[in-house]
Amino acid sequence: MHDIADRTVRRIMIEATGLPPKAFAQILQFHRALRLLRDHHLSPADAALEAGFSDQPHMNRVFRRLGGISPARLPDLTLVTIRD
Repeated sequence: MHDIADRTVRRIMIEATGLPPKAFAQILQFHRALRLLRDHHLSPADAALEAGFSDQPHMNRVFRRLGGISPARLPDLTLVTIRD
């Protein structure tokens, strides 16, 4: 098995998604938290933990930055399915 250089991974991700790996991962984490809150009715604290945020305030900051919304006041959203 060959090791791939970090720069190569970054280049491939940007070519495939238009985003660097960290930004893409943050969007996936945000999307997972949205689903946990909306579909599974988790509390914001539980959704933050389950989605991998360090704590609820961290999730709140990401929600405001990426979605312009607060996790406590989710509007009706239609989410696309992201296949793993």
